[in-house]
Amino acid sequence: MLLVTISLLAIFSGALGEAEDSDESEDLGFGLPDETTLTSTTSIPSITTATIPKTEIQRKCGLYNNNTCVKRSDCSTTMTSGSKLTVDLKVRSKNGCHYLEVCCHPDDMLTPINAWIPLGYVQCGIGNVGGMFMNLKGGRLETNLAEYPYMVAILDTSHRFLCNAVLIGYKVVLTTATCLAPEQPLVVRAGDWDLASDREFVPHVDLNVEHQIVHQLFNWESTKHNIALLLLTEEFPRVQHIIPICLERSGVDLDYDSCFVTGWNYRLTNKLQPTRNIVLRLDVDFEQTNFPNTSTSTDPVLVAVPRPDQPTYAKGAPLVCPTESSRYYVVGAWSTSLNGSIQFTDVRKFKEWIYREVLAYNIAL
Repeated sequence: MLLVTISLLAIFSGALGEAEDSDESEDLGFGLPDETTLTSTTSIPSITTATIPKTEIQRKCGLYNNNTCVKRSDCSTTMTSGSKLTVDLKVRSKNGCHYLEVCCHPDDMLTPINAWIPLGYVQCGIGNVGGMFMNLKGGRLETNLAEYPYMVAILDTSHRFLCNAVLIGYKVVLTTATCLAPEQPLVVRAGDWDLASDREFVPHVDLNVEHQIVHQLFNWESTKHNIALLLLTEEFPRVQHIIPICLERSGVDLDYDSCFVTGWNYRLTNKLQPTRNIVLRLDVDFEQTNFPNTSTSTDPVLVAVPRPDQPTYAKGAPLVCPTESSRYYVVGAWSTSLNGSIQFTDVRKFKEWIYREVLAYNIAL
């Protein structure tokens, strides 16, 4: 049995809090920390999943085509102790391997491991500063692996990406009503980072949706009350790369000058087999001067102006604000784009509705 010893301190230093945007460059070293033990028999928690199949064909590489492209965590040549794996999105592979792979000799191959890191507590709004296991360089808006562990994707049963969403409980997902179609069976994926690949170090988990709850006053024409909840067949596992976000509550002092959006580029999924589709972080500027105040406005919509250098459409994505101690709270959900502006459903106005709806299913948030 392969035993890999890793150190959480090297990988997760400052795991609580907001990560800064990475400047994104390359290095083939794979870093595993030193003090937590992972084995090749590490098992995924016992849950029913609807795994989304992807075409992952093993490719030969090397001078004489006698090596194989494998995940970097599966090759001893890139398992260097004490540092993270660094990936540069601007550097093209010279051996035909995926950007999350290495060309590995058969003698250097390791037994694949699933690096699940369980959480011994239940807490919302925790991020992974700098991400898990790797540093990303060479990009512009891309986040690091599991940097924002509350992000989830809504998929249909044919495994096509439909919309962004956010985990607000281990069994509850929040999104916009315009993301859903009546009676359409859905799957929610948590713990993913690059939707175009399964080569990340930590695996994602897919669960079926049991109940769809659309706000009773939602109107397709006006898109008012554009909010919906998805209740899952069971809970997601409590692991480091799957953590719910917090709902805003009284007494919490949010930094409204540091709010941002995280999500996958919805339009990118319309392309045929995109090279990659990584969780992005977008900054927006708000038009409304009363944005921080939930009591002075009755309008359940927040209006923001996208920055011209960030031409991304992130349907259903959460608008997130941190506290001074970098704990994340969801305050909005990407509703529509209109006249050059982005309209977010003000989630803060629907807190009582959310609590009431989930309580009907004996779920407490």
